[in-house]
Order: sequence, then structure tokens, then C-alpha cells
Amino acid sequence: MATTTGARPSSRNVLFAYIGWAARYDGKEWVRGSHGWLSANGNDCSEMGAFVRRRGRYTCGIGSGAVDVGPMDVVFVAKRPGTRVRSVVGLYRDAEAAPWPYFTDNNWFGASTRTATLIPEFARFPVPEWPGSTGVRRWALRDGRVASAPLLAVYRRVVALTNALASGETPAPDPLADDEESAFEGQLRRRFVAHRNRERGLRDARIQLALRENDGRLVCEVRGCRFDFLEAYGDLGAGYAQVHHTKPLAAASPKGSKTSLRDLAVVCANCHAMIHRGGECRALAAIRVHRQRRR
Repeated sequence: MATTTGARPSSRNVLFAYIGWAARYDGKEWVRGSHGWLSANGNDCSEMGAFVRRRGRYTCGIGSGAVDVGPMDVVFVAKRPGTRVRSVVGLYRDAEAAPWPYFTDNNWFGASTRTATLIPEFARFPVPEWPGSTGVRRWALRDGRVASAPLLAVYRRVVALTNALASGETPAPDPLADDEESAFEGQLRRRFVAHRNRERGLRDARIQLALRENDGRLVCEVRGCRFDFLEAYGDLGAGYAQVHHTKPLAAASPKGSKTSLRDLAVVCANCHAMIHRGGECRALAAIRVHRQRRR
């Protein structure tokens, strides 16, 4: 993993750049995204190796049009597959911008740095607000002036997270991440260290199944709940829900076990937290009983 040394937040330029999703960005794993260019070019692009150090530097495209500022910090953002929620995936510190030779028209700019941090999937957190509707980059801070206060707040959180990673700390998982273990971090850390494979693709498929079965909506499957993030939060909640393993992964053998789509349940954050409160893995029916007692 690319890492940084501890550093204070920049007071000069902070840019957010939207790229495709990947777990490693190691040059071998294809990135996933809805970008027209990615689809047209078979995903063979610089983003695949955005966090691979080559000749002492990390490089990645940051969109079309000139970037005429000095050193900047670049926060990379990608849409998490399945939920389509924009989440932070990495940070370049003190990066330089220059025309990107990867494209023949030379109108695309890239960022290059000696210091980068790739944020592991379990610690990636959502960007609550993405100003505007088009374009792949946004300024949070430019020439000492705040361009977006919400993005600047996200940037400061990213700096704290990357500094923690650089010092060897294991950050707690984001409580709103689309992750079935997010409610009990002790077990999550043990599984992370053991490199237990929790097939992301299977969980994405479960989300898609739920969307098909519920006319494009994601509702909590705990009977009596039916919470819908889209209904509660509008566009911000579109496509979001959490996915729960009804068969605890902690009970699987060290070699792993087969999981089917019907072993997964779409749930809201509240019910998910109650399912796992105290380190347990309660049945969905048990959560329904507790809800009924409150009526």
C-alpha cells in the first residue's frame, strides 16, 4: 500500500478528482465506473495504477482542462459498486499538475506526487456532497480561498485518516459503509488481518436482486421496518442499503465457505446495528420481535 508520512492539512490548494472504483489500483485490477471513456477504451487507463510507485512517483489523470495552480493535495473519489455512493479512495500530497501525455489531444491534465496513500476498502467513507452535476473534479480550497466547505471538511477527515494509516494505526470502519461487519469493529479487524475473503461481487449482486424484486427500491428486510434510504433522504439515499450475512462469517472454517445470495439480507443501518449489538449475530426474526414489543 502507498503510504504517507504524517502531515498537516494544506492551506493552499485542495482538489477532489472523480475516478473509477478499485480495491488496489495496482495496475492489474481493472477499475469499475460509469465513465464513457472507461467503457469505450476497455478500462485500460492510468487509473488502474494510480497508487503504484513508478520511478519514485505516483501519477493519475484528474480531468480535462488546464490546472494552473501550484502544489496541491488531491483527494480521489470513486462510486462504490452496488450502492453508487461516492466514497474517498486515496490521497496525493503536494502533487504537481501537468498535461497528461496519456491522451493524444493533450487537453487532459494529470497529478504527480512522491507521497500518496491508498485507503483500504473497509475504511473508505462517503462524500456527503458533490457540488454540481457534471465534471470529474471539484475544488475544496484554491489559492487560500474556500471553494466548498463540505469538501474541505471531508479533506480534513481524509488527512486525519491517512496520517493514522501512516503511523500504523488500524482505523475503525466507517459506520455508514456498505459493510456487514461495520457494527462491531473488533471482529472486523480480526477478519481483516486474516484476509478473510468477503466477496464484494456477491454482495453487489444481492443489492441488484433486491432492486429488481422491489421495483428499483432498497427496503429493509426486517419485517415491520421497511426503512428506505431513498424515501427518507431523497437522492442522497438512492441505491444505498447495508448487506448482512445471515450466516456469520466468523463461524466459517478458515478455508472459507460458500455463500449464496439468499444467505444475504438487505437491511437498514439501525436494524443492522441491533442484529450485531454486543458482538452477536441475531436472526432477522428476533429483531422483528423487539420492534413489536415497542409498539
